[in-house]
Parts: sequence; structure tokens; C-alpha cells
Amino acid sequence: MKRREFVLGACVASGSLILGAGTLSAQKKPSIAERKFRNLPYWTHRAAQRRIDHALDYSQDLRQYAEEAESIDPAEAKLHAEELGRNLSAAQKRVADAKKQAGTDKDAETVKDLDSISKGLSTAADQHAACMEACKKDSVDGKMVMHCCQIITTELQKAKKTYSRVMQRQHPGSPKTKKK
Repeated sequence: MKRREFVLGACVASGSLILGAGTLSAQKKPSIAERKFRNLPYWTHRAAQRRIDHALDYSQDLRQYAEEAESIDPAEAKLHAEELGRNLSAAQKRVADAKKQAGTDKDAETVKDLDSISKGLSTAADQHAACMEACKKDSVDGKMVMHCCQIITTELQKAKKTYSRVMQRQHPGSPKTKKK
């Protein structure tokens, strides 16, 4: 009796799966309006945010390393500084792309915010250049590295906050901008 119930249950379960799969495959593709977060400006903004986040992580880590290490290994400091610079450069490029897109949309408020972010990234890039010079020396000046990273971190935190505001305005229902 138990075997018969088991077989019957298995047949019902597999039938449900087959019918469910047919229903899923019969569903239509989402419309363009439903795919609103697949457009280029959204992904340009997300890429810029991601690079700002990565640069912020490297800046904070490099500052912490310079503060806590008994002696700073120039190769390690240079590696972190190079990654910081790579992410800053990529963020600047993505923000410039987003600004160009916002300009064609005639979105003055977003262009103003992106200008502010660009200026902050430019300040961070200037500080990064000074940080790289300190990291290239045989004896890394930890205080100089910490000073540069502190300014970079401050600028990146401002940029991150401003970018969150841009995303809330531009893409209010996206998964990365929903208020919790």
C-alpha cells in the first residue's frame, strides 16, 4: 500500500512540474517599460558607483595599513595605491559618460550633481598622485600616505552620497536604490 501511495505521489509531483514548466515557458518576455533598469544610463551609473566603492575600499585599506603597520612595505603600499588609482580613473571615465548622457537628456539637476562628483574625483586623483609619489620611495612616508588617503576617502564618501541621490532620482525603483 505504501509503495502505491509513493508512486502515485511521485506521478502527481512530476505532472505538476511538467505543467509548471509549460506555464513558465509560455510567459511573454517583459516589455521595454518593464525592463527599465536594463537601459544604458542605469548601468553607466551603477558602474561608476561600483568604481567609487572599490576606490573607497582601497583608500581606507591603504590608510589603515599606513597607520597600523610597524614598517610599511613599499611594494604592498604601491600595489594598493595602484589599484586605488585604477578605480579612480575608471570612476572618472564612467562619471564623464553619465554626465554626457544626462546632458543629452537635458537633466540639469543630474548634470550639476555629476559635476560635483567629478570635482571630488579630480581632487581625489590629485591626492592619489601625491600618495603614489610617497609609495614609490624606498622608505614610505606613512603620515603622507595617511593624509592623502584621508582626503581621498572624504571626497569619495561625498561622491558616494551624491551618487546615491542621483540614483534615487533617476532610477527610484531599482534594487540598488530602494530605501530600506
